[in-house]
Amino acid sequence: MKKISGCLVLSFVFHMALAQTRETDSLSRLLAFAKEDTIKVQLLVRLSFLNSDGMQLAQEGYALAKKLNYEKGKADCLHQLGNEYRGINNYILALQYFLESLKLRERLNDPEGYSRSLVAIGKCYQDQGDYNTALSYYRQGYAIQKKFNFNYRLAYTSSNIGETYEQMNQMDSALLYFQTSYAYFTADPDKYQMSKTLKGLGNVQLKMGNKELALSYYRMGIANAIAYDTISYLADNYLCIARLYQQTGHTDSSIYYAKKALTVSRNKTGDIIINANKLLSQLYLEKNDREAFKYLSIAMDAKDSSLNAVKTMQIQNLLYNEQERQKELAAASLKAKEERKQNLQYAGIAIGLITFVILFLV
Repeated sequence: MKKISGCLVLSFVFHMALAQTRETDSLSRLLAFAKEDTIKVQLLVRLSFLNSDGMQLAQEGYALAKKLNYEKGKADCLHQLGNEYRGINNYILALQYFLESLKLRERLNDPEGYSRSLVAIGKCYQDQGDYNTALSYYRQGYAIQKKFNFNYRLAYTSSNIGETYEQMNQMDSALLYFQTSYAYFTADPDKYQMSKTLKGLGNVQLKMGNKELALSYYRMGIANAIAYDTISYLADNYLCIARLYQQTGHTDSSIYYAKKALTVSRNKTGDIIINANKLLSQLYLEKNDREAFKYLSIAMDAKDSSLNAVKTMQIQNLLYNEQERQKELAAASLKAKEERKQNLQYAGIAIGLITFVILFLV
């Protein structure tokens, strides 16, 4: 049965990867023929969200938006740059970009985008364990979304609030907000990221001792993640099931689902890889020490790779900023040179006129 299930998982992963590859290929073709206009900026933003080299694409989009004086495009690219840095746990730069995006969106009077930036800032604080500051930003975003009936955004923000309360071990509040999120997702035609809410409901029920109910939520989360091609949430739900089985003493089942989490995860240096390998190391300890050591080594290597990725992206960002600065200096120098040339021409004309007048009077 497990072999059949494993084949089905691999089949789903193949089809999800194929679907995303098709979208990426389609967008890449459009980008290749796109003029340097606002449409190209939005294509770059979308591709940066889908691609592993999203940083470079977002930077390219921002440079073009800046050149076109396309303020909304600049805000979208800054937001995506924030996402890239938050994805590798570089919260200082992530917050910097989210705050810049927030300022632009405020100036543009873009309530939907403004609320998104507030929630993204809240997520940075949540990831760092500053839950009260996170909730403050989430509530600000939630209030705007409520005012304008942004149901999908309300669903996502409610899920983040529920997750924060869960991490604070305030289960009643966590359950309330996860249920609110579930209600908004149910009412909205777009259920992308609903698997995050379902995982949250599962986590709360597990902490409340309702293991069977928790397991049913995780399985619903898996179904949603497969339907909407959200690989990270699919891996998350598999890892949650692995932890549930670890708690109930079903070691073989726990190992099975932890390996599933590793199988579907595309990011080879992220938290899922680190946590799944750590769990497998614990599960194999005193059962198969060689396997335990193997998975612990993989977890440590993944953590080191993640730290190296942060350093690499910081260096890339510094290089990009310096290149942009040099371009601005070159443009300013050229402009100053043109102005000096014009001033000399005007001075020559003025001297010529004065000389002509003097000669005429003489």
